[in-house]
Amino acid sequence: CEHAFDVTKRCRVLASKIEPILIPVYEKGKVVHRSPSLAQRRKYCQEQIKSFRADYLRYSNPTPYKVSVSTSLRELTQKLWRQEVPVVDYQ
Repeated sequence: CEHAFDVTKRCRVLASKIEPILIPVYEKGKVVHRSPSLAQRRKYCQEQIKSFRADYLRYSNPTPYKVSVSTSLRELTQKLWRQEVPVVDYQ
């Protein structure tokens, strides 16, 4: 994995838990996934928050929650950024 913005920061991660975050909704024009109800979504979010360490959730001086990305995602982000951000001309 890599830091989202600093290419000099990299690490190897041994995943202890993997959950799919991309769920197909349509396949061949047919709905294959129904969205959960608002109550189900709320319950899921509350369960996820409970799994966070306490130091991430404290109001006073919380520990920053670090996020890393795959090499391919970082490269895509950089490519899109270069395409969309105008180049400044200095004279």
